[in-house]
Amino acid sequence: QFRFNLGSGIANLTTPERIQLGVWHMVRASRLDKDGVLQLNNGSVVRGMSGPPLNELNLELPLYIGSVPNFTETSRDSGVAFGLIGAIQRLIVNGQSWTGLGMQGSRVGRYQGPPCPPSANPCLNRGVCLSSLNTFSCKCVDGFYGEQCQLSAASEKPVRFNGDTFLEYAFNLISGKSVNMSEHL
Repeated sequence: QFRFNLGSGIANLTTPERIQLGVWHMVRASRLDKDGVLQLNNGSVVRGMSGPPLNELNLELPLYIGSVPNFTETSRDSGVAFGLIGAIQRLIVNGQSWTGLGMQGSRVGRYQGPPCPPSANPCLNRGVCLSSLNTFSCKCVDGFYGEQCQLSAASEKPVRFNGDTFLEYAFNLISGKSVNMSEHL
């Protein structure tokens, strides 16, 4: 459900799709002027609008995600009586990912579970697990590569590119040589 009120009535967008507990879901919600859009897991798009004549969102309180510190400060017309019980893996606003959200909230803890549980990091050799809904990818430290950072990179062996990887040379680390990049690529 996605609700917003620009001052002339609540727009209430509700997806007909059901969620499955224990599984990550992707929710997309957007608003431009009076028009709102809601989509769950790349399913059907629900559209709605707030009543005329207003089309700007002016917040008297901070914008809260998940819940609010005090429900008496919210409008009774909102129909909201309790907050989110669950986890938010990632928040992207206008194409920018917001990090550290758990540190900015009230009574919010950092999520530690699948697909990147700290007690069983799937990335080897000090690799960092990056979650993406139900799957993960590994960011490997220097000297390791592979889907789970399981392979050691030897400097005397050739490298392979998969279209998503690149090499970067720090020229100040190459001592005593004049480097011509075109000869070494």
